[in-house]
Amino acid sequence: MDLAWMVRWSRSTVASVETGRQSTPREFWLACDLALGAGGLLVAGLLRTTGTQGGLTADPPA
Repeated sequence: MDLAWMVRWSRSTVASVETGRQSTPREFWLACDLALGAGGLLVAGLLRTTGTQGGLTADPPA
């Protein structure tokens, strides 16, 4: 199945993000996380790389 179709973002956007040519808002990463069943790992990576929660609530470390 096509990731772009699953997350309802264009194929060119997904390809550009995959190759690092484009950054996207947190909504993109939330959609990918859900579509891929990543269990929050993609969103957690976003939080680590941006240094901000961007409106998201992260669970405290265990």
